[in-house]
Amino acid sequence: MVKSFELLLVLLIFQTFSLNFYVSGSYEYQLNGVNNQFAVLDSKISKIQSLAQQQGHSDVKELCLEAKDHLSAAIDGWERISKVYKDKIWLASESKYKDNVQDSLDKCGESIMKILDNDHVKSVSGRYGSQVEDCKRYYETCQHSCKNIWDWGPPSPTPSGSYTSYNKRQNVNSLRRRSLEGDESDQIQKCPKGETACPISENSIGFECLDTKLELTNCGGCRTKNEGENCLEIEGSVGVGCMKGKCVVFSVQPGYYLSKRINRPVLKRK
Repeated sequence: MVKSFELLLVLLIFQTFSLNFYVSGSYEYQLNGVNNQFAVLDSKISKIQSLAQQQGHSDVKELCLEAKDHLSAAIDGWERISKVYKDKIWLASESKYKDNVQDSLDKCGESIMKILDNDHVKSVSGRYGSQVEDCKRYYETCQHSCKNIWDWGPPSPTPSGSYTSYNKRQNVNSLRRRSLEGDESDQIQKCPKGETACPISENSIGFECLDTKLELTNCGGCRTKNEGENCLEIEGSVGVGCMKGKCVVFSVQPGYYLSKRINRPVLKRK
């Protein structure tokens, strides 16, 4: 009887771990999928650019370079979002990098439309064939995939659910979070002493209990209520922490130095 109970307990623990691993992996897979689509779109624009260069169509080549520049900016923003929200994809739409990604992607699309409307490309004798149309279709796929991420709903709240906050290089500060239902006044009563009831997202009825004195992504307050700061989004930082509700930067990216006065990365002057 005891052995049977122990076996059942082990199976339950394994099932819970496997489910959490699968869900987290699924989120990361979705985000990386968009990254891969961006890479394919970049290669399709490069093919048109190469053909334009062969044909001596400098105007088409310039439009390709313009499209690639905008796409590069979108990729940069998306990589930042992927690092921060890979375990909570439903909050990606609240990232400060979302507008940068979307605006850059829209501008990339405008450049692709200009390529489509170019006289050399529309010419019957042109050699562009279906490459530009194919590029346009793939661009629309990228837009659709991004929209799916922006519209991703929060997971169903569970009383014993847990989430993990991430450092930029490794998983640290694994803090207890509880997903709860009900209005905020009810949740304040349910959260353990020292923890704050934060909405899971702006449009969610669910709350989670966070220690905002230590929580990296909600340091000093609930980000979903425009309070506190997400330490992982400090530009130029690599290693960060949250101490007594204040973000602390421990290390910075190449090209930055850490200002002791403001404890923030500062871009080095060339």
